[in-house]
Amino acid sequence: MQGAAAESGGHAEPAQDTSGGPVAVIETGSFARAKCTGCGWQGPGRRARSGAAGDAELHQLTGCVPPVEAVAQVRTVQERAQSPAH
Repeated sequence: MQGAAAESGGHAEPAQDTSGGPVAVIETGSFARAKCTGCGWQGPGRRARSGAAGDAELHQLTGCVPPVEAVAQVRTVQERAQSPAH
């Protein structure tokens, strides 16, 4: 194993890179989290691997941006999805 997966004793599976840095889902014990080696971002530990995979996908969609900008992007997308169609 290489990188964070080797250090933590977990298993890393690379996801498709669309954000400028490779994002992997890392399993450590009974938890999984997403991690981007491009910008150092890490998602929260999750019991469900699918939740960590969703975090990785969201990071890939928003890209490697500072956290405040990422939150603003997500809120904008959520607001658009909730607004009634004209």
